[in-house]
Amino acid sequence: MIEVRPLKLESFLNPGHPVTRIAVRDVAFCREHESISNALYIILRRFRKIPVLSRKNSFRGFVSAVDMLDYLGAGERHAKFQRYKNPLNAKIKGIVSHHGVSLSSRHSIRNALELAKEHRLGLYPILRKGKMLGILSERDIFDRIRGHAGISVGEFMIRRPMVVKEHFPVFDVAKIMVRTGYSRLPVVNRSMLTGMITPKDILSFLEKKKKLHKLRKETEPVKNAMKTGIVTARPEQDLSEAIKIMQLRKLGALPVTDDEGELLGIITERDVLELLN
Repeated sequence: MIEVRPLKLESFLNPGHPVTRIAVRDVAFCREHESISNALYIILRRFRKIPVLSRKNSFRGFVSAVDMLDYLGAGERHAKFQRYKNPLNAKIKGIVSHHGVSLSSRHSIRNALELAKEHRLGLYPILRKGKMLGILSERDIFDRIRGHAGISVGEFMIRRPMVVKEHFPVFDVAKIMVRTGYSRLPVVNRSMLTGMITPKDILSFLEKKKKLHKLRKETEPVKNAMKTGIVTARPEQDLSEAIKIMQLRKLGALPVTDDEGELLGIITERDVLELLN
């Protein structure tokens, strides 16, 4: 097994600084009494995961693109969908995810990194007396990584990642995402990378087809919903080159292929954060 030397957090961030130094304060959100369609609008056009607040600005949880797929038919939340004549007009509080992990303004960047490594949730609210001061994302740390990694992409990448095939029905891929929690899946034809699919891609596909109410009947192949022209890395590149590509392109995952386009592995921002000491 290859020994990977950790990247030093202090080489590009002061670990002792308060987490509010790098958190986002101006955050898009929805309120728990608003309709699911309002939250879906924000998710489709801005962010894949948004905080939900009460009328009095107390933090209630998050709602994500995966939660939307769950509600529309790919998971157990669909039982709630079936109760309503107009399910997209139901209140958002019915599908909010509560993970109970938060930060305060007293936490340092080091504390936040430790929390992110332990829980791997992507977003963490910064709260004061239950009110949201801002949001820290794993991306807020990832985008500040600098320096030479000293390890190749091929040595670091996840080999044999979970994939879906081009002919898989959109509904089946949505169920995989809800069941596994994976938010980015490579799409292959045999072993050749042909695209990537995310929960937002599926929601956008359903919206354009006017089929948001009909996910369970969606039999079109996932190749009709996936993104193509995917940016990739090569196994011989230094990991720092791949990180720069992900930072510049705002990518949460980067597939690794050979010169012929065969999928060899994948790098994710979450796995890179595990390198930080």
